[in-house]
Amino acid sequence: MEDLWNYCKAKDWNEKRKVRSFLTMNTLIFAVMGLLAWTAVRLFAFNSIEWMLCFIGYPAVILGIFGGSIYLLMNC
Repeated sequence: MEDLWNYCKAKDWNEKRKVRSFLTMNTLIFAVMGLLAWTAVRLFAFNSIEWMLCFIGYPAVILGIFGGSIYLLMNC
């Protein structure tokens, strides 16, 4: 997360856009990681769209949005 925040901080954007961009990119990164995990797991179990949404949604919301917000609160 630190590298992503440093990338956003280096841009010539206002503070609101930096925060929004960081949270959006952080959420997308964790959603893609959940999708990759589901792709590996679905070969053995959980082979439905509902499980895919769970594997994508929970990491995106918990780690992406909430974790990114906590990171920003502690480091800004």
